[in-house]
Amino acid sequence: MPTRTNRKAAVVLTALLAVMIILVAATSGIGKPSVPDDAIAFVEDAPNGEITQEEFDTAIEQAAARQGTEGAPDPGTPQYDLLRETAMADRLLSRWFFGEAEERGIEIAEREVQAKLDEIIEQEFGGQKQFNRFKKQSQFSDEDVLERVELQLIQERIQDQVLEDVPEPSEEEISTYYDENIAQFETPETRDVRTLLNPDEAEAQDAFDQLSEDDSPASWKKVTKQLSTDEATASQGGLRQGVVAGQNEPQLDEAIFSATEGELVGPVETEAGFYVFQVETVNPASTQPLDEQTTQQIQQALTSQSQQEIAAVFQADFLAKWRTRTVCDEDYMIDRCGNAPPPPDACQGDDEGEEPAVDPATGEPTEGCPAPVPSTRPVPPSSAGEQGATGLPQGPQGAPVSLEGATPLGVPGAPGTAPGAPPTAPGAPPQGAAPPQAAP
Repeated sequence: MPTRTNRKAAVVLTALLAVMIILVAATSGIGKPSVPDDAIAFVEDAPNGEITQEEFDTAIEQAAARQGTEGAPDPGTPQYDLLRETAMADRLLSRWFFGEAEERGIEIAEREVQAKLDEIIEQEFGGQKQFNRFKKQSQFSDEDVLERVELQLIQERIQDQVLEDVPEPSEEEISTYYDENIAQFETPETRDVRTLLNPDEAEAQDAFDQLSEDDSPASWKKVTKQLSTDEATASQGGLRQGVVAGQNEPQLDEAIFSATEGELVGPVETEAGFYVFQVETVNPASTQPLDEQTTQQIQQALTSQSQQEIAAVFQADFLAKWRTRTVCDEDYMIDRCGNAPPPPDACQGDDEGEEPAVDPATGEPTEGCPAPVPSTRPVPPSSAGEQGATGLPQGPQGAPVSLEGATPLGVPGAPGTAPGAPPTAPGAPPQGAAPPQAAP
């Protein structure tokens, strides 16, 4: 007969088992979102989070249309697998954008969508007729078009929110940037030079002798027409303006930048022949000061860099957050699904107990990781606004807030980097006064 102590122990053991079951459930997926019976994927916390078979079928037909094929290829073929991934990415990303908009309190009115669509039809397609042709070719319904325009507006609003608090560069940051990148603001010495080229040394010497007697522009024009084989400058009296060190053959380059202004030099032997030249003007090197114009250039560069850093953080957080909320049926699994298996380890032999890979050519173990293999995935069609375009615009061009592969706005789910994906850090301002490009 069980004692009171035994009964207490049984109660404690039962409680411990219950706690263990809860912990196991938490780590094994119990309680996480699951795919409903009538869907192929589900995005938790997104409006209308279910993705149905019908939606997928429509998306893959549209993806096939963008590839210029009529109808989707047969399942199991490489072409189908590529389009399947494209179609799934399209559907998932659209849910993610709508979910993100809802969490951020972003609402797009129907009149805004229609106004934007009217603008697209007029500016990107040149009228309703061309737009209707595009819709037919792309197999877009009116609802599809409105959704993609709304997604474009959502992306713009998200961008505005993400970048609204980008700090302005301080005077100290601007000054430090200028000092550390001073070479970018320097203009090297240039020289305006008259040159005459002839493969025969005697004829080059004849030219030198004539120009020694009269080196006026008129004389240079006469002599070069007669004796210079450099067709590019012969008709211009041999004049070459803005010559920078390093532009010419070493022998000629050294002679030009060693000569004094107005000095007639030659013949100078080079691989191209014999040169006679005269430095007409020396334009000394200069450095653009840290003035109002330079400050504005640096502000643009630093602001662009800050935007891209913020955008990169947003992109990583966005992808991680919505991926964990996404589950897909096994037959429709892509890497954006939270329940997708991790990618295979490309590095063999770097983990404990793992044998290194063997080079098939030498039979010897290899070390390190293989170099990345360039993608062979086809480039998506151009977006509207480009020459030969056949699609809705994919979002604001140059917008730093976007996602890798996020193209729910015109070329849905197309592989590759979408316009607006965070680019590399901006380069320093170009030489001289030319301002840097705006943040891409």
